[in-house]
Amino acid sequence: MSNIAIVIGLLILGALVSLLALFPPIRRWCRGNPTARIAALCVLGLASFAISFVLRTRLAAEVSILYSTLIAVDTFDRPPAVVPAEPDANRPLVIRELWHRRLVPPSLRRACYAQEETICQLADTITANVPDMWGRRAYLEEVGTALISVLSTGVLAWFWTRARRSSGTVA
Repeated sequence: MSNIAIVIGLLILGALVSLLALFPPIRRWCRGNPTARIAALCVLGLASFAISFVLRTRLAAEVSILYSTLIAVDTFDRPPAVVPAEPDANRPLVIRELWHRRLVPPSLRRACYAQEETICQLADTITANVPDMWGRRAYLEEVGTALISVLSTGVLAWFWTRARRSSGTVA
């Protein structure tokens, strides 16, 4: 259910960004020049991607801190993974650290973006508790889901900037 909500939200975001193509100067410019139309679609698509990717990674950082605070009881070999009580006091800073890590591809990530070592240690504990959310696959899934809004933006902006049809009918 949550994946459907994310897809619907990204489609709506793409539709909202594509509304910029309805401004009369942009619309006139795009109707008269096919190159300008493609350029406008690229700019709108890039803006849509940036907004959706930033929001998606922020959501993933929030969710990862929630998942990591759940206590997993494993009755086989490992002791339960427990996050200390400190993240509640530093929650906004830890979320920001996790968010910065999610924005950067895994091969280019730094070990720490925060100024304080305790924030980085808490973030490391969270990433260790939820390792599936921090690899290349998770990053590519976030990029892929952000492309949903680009598709929505492109289709709607293409539709709104198309040339007017002549009012004459063909027999």
